[in-house]
Amino acid sequence: MTYLITLILAYCSIVYELLLAQTLSGLMGNTVLRYSITIGVYLASLGIGAMLCKKGDEPDCARRLIRIEIWLSVIGGTAVLTLCSLDVLNRFLMTAGSFFSYGFGSTLRPVLFFVLSHGMIAAIGILSGFEIPLLMALKEFRTPDRMNFVLGINYFGALLGAVMFPLALLPLFGLFSVSYTTGLLNAFACVLLLICKPAAGKSRYVKMTAAVSVTLLLLFAFAGNTQHFFLKKFYYYRDVKSLSSLFDSFESYPAVEEYRSRYQHIHIVNQPVTDTQQVVYKQYSDKFTREPAFPKSMWLFLNHKYQFLTSTEEFYHEFFVHVPIQLARPPGQVLVLGAGDGLVVRELLKYKEIKHITLVELDPKMLHMAQHHPLFQAVNHDSFADPKVTLVQQDAFSWLQSSKQHFDAVYIDFPDPTTYDLAKLYSVEFYSLVKHAVSDAGYVAADLPAGEGLLWDEYYSTLRAAGFEFIKPFDSILEADNPGVSELKKQFLSRAAAQKTNPQGYPVTTRDPEFLEQAFAKLIRDNLRELQHRFIFLQSKKQPVNTRFRDDGIVLYTLNATRFKLASEVKFDATFKPGRINSIFRPTMPLQSFFDLNFPY
Repeated sequence: MTYLITLILAYCSIVYELLLAQTLSGLMGNTVLRYSITIGVYLASLGIGAMLCKKGDEPDCARRLIRIEIWLSVIGGTAVLTLCSLDVLNRFLMTAGSFFSYGFGSTLRPVLFFVLSHGMIAAIGILSGFEIPLLMALKEFRTPDRMNFVLGINYFGALLGAVMFPLALLPLFGLFSVSYTTGLLNAFACVLLLICKPAAGKSRYVKMTAAVSVTLLLLFAFAGNTQHFFLKKFYYYRDVKSLSSLFDSFESYPAVEEYRSRYQHIHIVNQPVTDTQQVVYKQYSDKFTREPAFPKSMWLFLNHKYQFLTSTEEFYHEFFVHVPIQLARPPGQVLVLGAGDGLVVRELLKYKEIKHITLVELDPKMLHMAQHHPLFQAVNHDSFADPKVTLVQQDAFSWLQSSKQHFDAVYIDFPDPTTYDLAKLYSVEFYSLVKHAVSDAGYVAADLPAGEGLLWDEYYSTLRAAGFEFIKPFDSILEADNPGVSELKKQFLSRAAAQKTNPQGYPVTTRDPEFLEQAFAKLIRDNLRELQHRFIFLQSKKQPVNTRFRDDGIVLYTLNATRFKLASEVKFDATFKPGRINSIFRPTMPLQSFFDLNFPY
């Protein structure tokens, strides 16, 4: 019986560690960093717990072990719930206009979240550190051989938890349910101890164990509701502006559609853009005039990371797909890596010159949704049903290693390199494979990781090291003034009033034309900045590029001659820095951050 208890305790210990690391990686990003810090803090805490454990007789040790298991079932069983609650509170303090929203408070806030969340890791680790010394103090483990055996059982229990967590527990049940059931296992170990070991005050511990078990069972029953509650708090965090809204279930808000695969969490969120944003966007795109039924205000997130917004996706996809074709020519054979939503393929299919498109996507769930989910079908125009398109469900890196094909164009649309797994797709090894896949007269187009400025040295140096002779970044830049914006400006100046801070420090309402012009310019500038993306155009062998906009006879909603000129005039630093090359064996990506949280928008 005691060996079974040892196995259960070891299993629970490792699962708590993995639960905490996975929850923090979802809330804060950078999975490897979160797991590394969590494991380090947890192991150190285990050592502290072992050193703090004092010797005693068997009834005393059994009683202390029972108390430890009760505390672990409470703290560990609600660990995910507690971390998510801390996250909601943290975001509330950021948006509520409190001390923690500005200046020193805004710097202190993420540090406090880090300390509190990792303090819980330390607490569970210290409590778990008591377990082995207390088990070894029991009568049947006092001989050296049996002490070694209990250590062996402990390691096997850790192996069981480590294997079960990624392969079965997380994909089948989710973080909340796994947390509650693990807490119940600790309570079950407590029951076994109460049955087979002598301890004073058993009736009191029976009542405590029963109370904890009932609570965890109730929480387990509502795990789905709890998960949806925190999903809404994550994606609608900007509406959590009062203490009462902290506990509001946001029932009136659209539900977040959640889908899981082996590789990622897929979330679809209905979050309308503001009226001002709609008016501004309309001056730069006629998509909704030509396609009034096109879905509006739907956001796609992969692992909590923004992918596209249906109201503005053309500002990304038109520049990404068509600017390279303008610089070169319409290709015949195209390879698309990533872009499993089908929107890049939708744009490519506008060219009759394109004979075939091969799309390689890792996640079969994403491919299935792109073909069958009503939202994806509406936005990608059923692009994957076109006979020109071949879908390959495989890792892009592995596929390139085995492929012997050559393409006239390669489009690469991957998530930003926020983890080491993703960073390998921005490595010199990966781009060397890409270079071999594109013909000498062809080109490569890719989304620049982390946007303008960030990681530029790493990316540029990596591409140079991979052998690309011509490297040209381009941006989805929109002009600050056009006929539509000029008309908006006239209306704004004739009707608007703005808040201006006077020399005494308090805001006053003003209709000063000069100040209103500045306010309008800032409004346009801020809205256009959200639509700006940076991409890269590559040639393995330098070829002449076209610098004048060409009418290819296809429908474009936002890209035109003016914006093509702006896009192709981007200035950049062409300094090769060998020390910044990103390699699988010496990664210089991803960006490392101890305290930052994931923000969806």
